Amino acid sequence: MPRRSALAHADAGSRVRRLGVGWPSSRSHGCNPSRGDVMAERAATLVLSGGGARGAFQVGAERVLREEFGFRWERIFGVSVGGLNGALLGQQQYGPLMNLWLEIRELDIYRKVPWPMVAFRIGVQQKLGFYDNSPLRALVQKYAAGRPFRVPVHVGRVSLVSGEFDMVTPDAPDFLDAVWQGATLPVLWEAIGPQAYVDGGVRNVSPLGDALQFNPTQIVVILCNSLGPDTAGCASATARSWPER
Repeated sequence: MPRRSALAHADAGSRVRRLGVGWPSSRSHGCNPSRGDVMAERAATLVLSGGGARGAFQVGAERVLREEFGFRWERIFGVSVGGLNGALLGQQQYGPLMNLWLEIRELDIYRKVPWPMVAFRIGVQQKLGFYDNSPLRALVQKYAAGRPFRVPVHVGRVSLVSGEFDMVTPDAPDFLDAVWQGATLPVLWEAIGPQAYVDGGVRNVSPLGDALQFNPTQIVVILCNSLGPDTAGCASATARSWPER
């Protein structure tokens, strides 16, 4: 997994550079903005979708958008793995976030057990998922606990009890648990707590609508899947920018 994460990060940077995302000059310059445009600071709201291990792509794309295209995030929204990435980006922990993806292992996410134990969990213990992903909670705590948020962050989760999707912010006492809960894949991993919280992507894979409620200057969305080839000949892109007001 660490090698795939590194490759995804590198691919993200390459694809975003070829896209010239969101800059008015990108069409007139083929797919590459001028260096003068790249260095101009640009305020925007960042929206990060779910996508599991492909969240490594988001880290590479965000880095290029911030360091080479001059984006400054005024607010960050994320669901699933986008919530985990968004939490650390909101703390401006760029180096630790990179290290997380370079070093992460399967056992850092969940405890894998033999199928007879899975059957026991489901049939006898009446668990709501095959495996226990409490190691993911420890990972979130390790990287994010006790650190200040420098950018407002909103993380989505879904309750299987009520069916409601809600966004949680760092001022909530259970925010870091919400990051964990909002990245818990239903069925594969056990739903969490009395409200049976699971992955926010179950209801809202990319919380664009929630971001629009805050009257953003502009919005940049980084997805974890390809949108297909660009008709103008640019690379297939997973970062899109809505124009400034």
